[in-house]
Amino acid sequence: MFKKIRSNSTSQARTTDNRVGNSRRYSTPNPTPVNYEILHAGHNQAVQDDDDDDDDDDDDLSPLATTQSNKSATLSEAETLYTDRHQRLELQDSYIDNFTMYLPFVIRQMRLLETRRYYDNDHPLSNGTTESSTNSHSESEPSHIIVPMDDSFDDTSTIFEEGHIPMEAYAATYFKILEKGLTHFSIKRLFILVGGMLKHNMYIFPSEGSFELFRSLRLNIKKERKNLIVVYDKRGAIKRVSSSTKREDLTSNDDIVIDNRPHIVPLDQKLKGLGLPLFKVLVPYLSSFRKNTPLIIFKKFKELPGAPDPNSQDDTEFETFNFCMVYSKYFQPYRRFIFEFHPEDQPSFKIVMFQSNFRPFADFNYKNTRFRVIGPSILLGVVQHYNPHMRLLVIDENKPSLADDVVNKKQSTGFIKRKSSETYVQFDESNPDTYINPIPNNSFANEINSSLLPQPLFISNDLPPFGSFKDSILYQNPQLLPKKYSEVGKIQIYQDKETLQGKDLDSTLSVDLDSLVLLCVMNTLRDVSIRNSGRTHSPGALAFPGPMGRLTYGFDPPNPGVFGL
Repeated sequence: MFKKIRSNSTSQARTTDNRVGNSRRYSTPNPTPVNYEILHAGHNQAVQDDDDDDDDDDDDLSPLATTQSNKSATLSEAETLYTDRHQRLELQDSYIDNFTMYLPFVIRQMRLLETRRYYDNDHPLSNGTTESSTNSHSESEPSHIIVPMDDSFDDTSTIFEEGHIPMEAYAATYFKILEKGLTHFSIKRLFILVGGMLKHNMYIFPSEGSFELFRSLRLNIKKERKNLIVVYDKRGAIKRVSSSTKREDLTSNDDIVIDNRPHIVPLDQKLKGLGLPLFKVLVPYLSSFRKNTPLIIFKKFKELPGAPDPNSQDDTEFETFNFCMVYSKYFQPYRRFIFEFHPEDQPSFKIVMFQSNFRPFADFNYKNTRFRVIGPSILLGVVQHYNPHMRLLVIDENKPSLADDVVNKKQSTGFIKRKSSETYVQFDESNPDTYINPIPNNSFANEINSSLLPQPLFISNDLPPFGSFKDSILYQNPQLLPKKYSEVGKIQIYQDKETLQGKDLDSTLSVDLDSLVLLCVMNTLRDVSIRNSGRTHSPGALAFPGPMGRLTYGFDPPNPGVFGL
């Protein structure tokens, strides 16, 4: 038996040697092969992913054929049975859930309901001299607001009180934000604001996971650049060369261009939008005093950078483009901001925002929605108050706005007349060419005395906040040793779930244009608040929260950081 095994092994070895000898005998010398890994197929090729087709087929299966994807969770594991109290102090994951789960909004509605009952029940104090205030109160308060008293209010109002429409059902039917229904905004984005050590610029990330991936990628970025070779071909395809290939073997090929540019993250991750910042925020030097100089510049990172230019060796702006430029101008009762947006592959547009110099809020219009940001710092004598909270609200239909009736300011007639008379341009909110010198043409914007408008009157009652800003001093302990990249705050904004299109929330590709616009507005007001309060951009700096700088929503907590946004 052993002899037979030896003979078989010997014959197999001889056969292998013969094959090797024949291959060596008839082979010809070839150049060193170069292996490529396609990172991006270019514009002329269509990459087909078999995995995506398999996923689509799985979605079409019947419920009987699926496994865990179609299994329902047990009632004991449902999230709706128990909600953390701290979670009810924050904006909920879905916008429509804020009507019943966001505690500051619920308590504010309860107060409004009690106030309405106070006047409707013919209270002795409401007769005579207070009749005028009752009429004004009834006009300013909507009659459809219904406050959930307990967890069973929704079922009770649906089964036993069909005449009363629940508050969230009425809002979902009759109100729209950004020309969409309220039920569309089922994704709450959490953008992270990051400041660099010994740098004046700032980065904005689409999520916490994206920021953590960015920090891990930056640890080995120099080693990655040294060992990685990326080339562009004539068709626009991006390829990664194998590690066994040397740069000298590629210099003779005229069909490819070697990319030696220093990317902020590796190119394979940048194409997916993972670990890549959304914006790089720049503040030009002395921008407040230089005419026609932007106050803030938002540079957006490109997920797909263009091919390197052989003639340009010092191209430092190859991975960003100017997405938004903010211009500011002071007036006596307000301050004007003009946002110039230049999205990629879309037409440019502008937005005008007015911030009151005597009241802590700013108003702007976008997509037929009147927004108001409450909480930015205002000038109060020598000492300014910094507010670590800001909320993005939708103005009620029966309340005025600083951005109502905007017109172009006419040229003042003086002793010296211009040689060429300029024609007056009618202001059009949707036409960026008509933003000549827009100013509000309403009495609400020209009010100087802040005591004429109490605080509760400029806070919206119909809808809960659509977004918020929270400074890092409210949820992080100060650090003795500074970090290279430190979180300075976070901004929450709701997004339409349909715009995700199955993309990862940690990717920059999942952020839609509306979220980018609102993000630029909120971050601009944050920067303005820091400047008005004389505070630095570094986390943990000294702040002076005061009674006029901090606004309450619902009821006043003992600590400004208790109730969140």
